[in-house]
Amino acid sequence: MKNEQPVERKADLDGVPLYGGSLYGDTPISGFALLNPRRLLRKWPILVLSLIFALVAAFGYLRNAEKQYVATSLIEVSVRRPRIMAQQAAIIDDQISVQQSSEIFNTRIEKLKGRTQLIAALNRLDKALPGAFDPPSPVSTDSPEVRKEKRLDRFGKSMTISLVRRSRLILVEFKHSDPEIAAAACNSFADAAEVSAYEENRTSSDAAVIWLESQAALQRTELLKAEDALLAYRQEHRIDALESQRKTVEDALRETNLALVEAELERTRLLNTLTPKHPEVLAKTEQIQTLQRVKNEKIQLTSEMEMQIVERRTRQSALERSRDAADQAYRGVLSRIQEARIAADENTVTAKIIERATVPRKPVHPDPLRILALALLLGFAGGLGLLVATDFLEDCVSGPEDLENRGVPILAVVPHVRKADRASIATAAIRHHFSEVVEAFVGLGTILDLPNYKERSQVILVASSIPGEGKTVTSCNLAVILAKKNRRVLLVDFDMRRPQLAAIFPVPPGHPDLLHLQSGGEEQLAGLPCPVADCPNLDVIVSRPMTEHNPGMQLGALVKNLTVWARTKYDYIVLDAPPLGVVSDALAIAPLADMTLVMTRSEVSRKRLVWHTLNRFRESGIHNIGLVVNDFDASKNRCGIYSPYGSYSQYYQAYAPVAANEKPADAGSDVTQTRRTKNRKSTKV
Repeated sequence: MKNEQPVERKADLDGVPLYGGSLYGDTPISGFALLNPRRLLRKWPILVLSLIFALVAAFGYLRNAEKQYVATSLIEVSVRRPRIMAQQAAIIDDQISVQQSSEIFNTRIEKLKGRTQLIAALNRLDKALPGAFDPPSPVSTDSPEVRKEKRLDRFGKSMTISLVRRSRLILVEFKHSDPEIAAAACNSFADAAEVSAYEENRTSSDAAVIWLESQAALQRTELLKAEDALLAYRQEHRIDALESQRKTVEDALRETNLALVEAELERTRLLNTLTPKHPEVLAKTEQIQTLQRVKNEKIQLTSEMEMQIVERRTRQSALERSRDAADQAYRGVLSRIQEARIAADENTVTAKIIERATVPRKPVHPDPLRILALALLLGFAGGLGLLVATDFLEDCVSGPEDLENRGVPILAVVPHVRKADRASIATAAIRHHFSEVVEAFVGLGTILDLPNYKERSQVILVASSIPGEGKTVTSCNLAVILAKKNRRVLLVDFDMRRPQLAAIFPVPPGHPDLLHLQSGGEEQLAGLPCPVADCPNLDVIVSRPMTEHNPGMQLGALVKNLTVWARTKYDYIVLDAPPLGVVSDALAIAPLADMTLVMTRSEVSRKRLVWHTLNRFRESGIHNIGLVVNDFDASKNRCGIYSPYGSYSQYYQAYAPVAANEKPADAGSDVTQTRRTKNRKSTKV
């Protein structure tokens, strides 16, 4: 026993390592923590139920969803000109030569999506399958035009037109619940597209013929004008007559040249015998001069006539070329008119069906693999979201992991037991030696006996947030465990509102209880403790309900006098206090205690109340606080209905009173009894 005076709590206790070296200061304890994977894994049924719900919904959807079939066909789009447009002289007003292929394809696709094309395709479908595409239940109030528009809108929404990448092919897809209707509609649209392109080419060809005929008339007029001009020129200038005259002059010039040569030869002969002034010589000389003048005149005339012939022939050639050009243009237009007429009659279309649609055998919607995969994904995501949401919203303490990393150490975890009454569990440390519950309290006593706690745990206050968290059971077993270590232990029931120790440790009739303590004198205090027969070194001070006064107003002096006296007589004093979440009696007792143990009970305690209780102790200057998790069942982690206070109706039979001819229950008997009662209804401690 220690002969020392009670000491007040010191603020520097925050710096002392507690339970694994963790430190906690004056920061308020938070009620929200990070996600704990282990805590989430215990809620695996939520994830499984979410997956099952998603799969059931997926199977229901697959069973009830309307099947959709898709029929496809391929149309080739040609970017070549019609043959009538191959020659630049007959170009129709069209910019196709300067457009890009992509623009042409996009233009063709937009034309195929047009209202005219859809109407033509729907008309063909009505001829192939009359009434197949009518709505199942048309509204009687709709007019025929409205019904027609609705059918056309449904037909357009069921049709998908897309350009195959890096090709000249257009893919046409039609979706419908009837595969035959899907194939017929797809083929009707493809036929309508081909006919539309053919009619478009025919219209272009007819327009080209009309334009070419007008051009032919103009060319014929030009040709006639050229021929008339050539004919008039020939008649006016008579190049043939001029050439005949030139030939006559040339013949006369040749005769003159011969006569001149003969005259010169004669004159030369005369000069050989006569003098130059001889009359005969002079006559020949004069004749030669005359011939020379005639020759020059004829040469000049011939040159003039030659120039006239060349000039007239050049002009005539120009007129002939104009006539030939007009004739060639006229003949070309006539040829192109013939080609245009042939092109209008031929099947020279710019859109041609490459592959016709066949009746599809396999529906594309709903896709079982995709639906199931999506259901699993959504179910897993939804289940995970529910896990996280319930983890954040759940206020029930499910296990030690909910209380870890909160700045307050967990000193003990008491396992869950079944089928035993309160007294049996409270005295388990007396009657049993190897059960899991006893081992948990042995561990708690060992921690309190460590050097870090021994100097600060002589007076231990056991408190809770709400009734039914096991503070009385913990107080009794902790006191028994400390007493079995040959320590003098005093267990005091300070719960004057609903005391329980008198029912657990019977006291002789007439023995004084806590309410008999009035002045707090030595004699009165010495008469209060009652020894426990089954546990040496353990004394208890019982109490009874205080009805005349508020216990919270009377506890201050009683606790102070009692703790001062008990510190000199006992090694440990265990105080069983009322729940702080209900009444404030524990705040009057806690300042005189060295350590405060706050009880939490799995599936019963509420996190916010626990944090509120801890914060109230901290705000009152109580720093040496530890947590005890009671009634933790690792195999079950679900919040259930519990009675407000002390519903210890059923526990393991291992904690029932041992018969005279039976051996004390041990760990093995607990396991055996657990197996026997596996399928029986159980109530959590």
